[in-house]
Amino acid sequence: FQDDLALVERWSIDGSHYARTCEAWLSNLDRHAAEIRRRWGRAYVARWRAFFLACAELFAYGGGTEWRVAHYLFRRRSRHVLT
Repeated sequence: FQDDLALVERWSIDGSHYARTCEAWLSNLDRHAAEIRRRWGRAYVARWRAFFLACAELFAYGGGTEWRVAHYLFRRRSRHVLT
């Protein structure tokens, strides 16, 4: 991809941010669990609950210092066509 994209900027934030995001998604899942179960089944809800709980704990571990989340901003490289 390095022929097509150039890195413009990158950010790295501690895991506590993603832990809070997972907790919010878990709360939203729990609020809508009955409807989700009707559409996709009990196992679907159970799997997502386990995922959100595990990720929230993992990324919050050690005050969020053990795991980080990175964001990258790329721009498209201009293409020079040789004739």
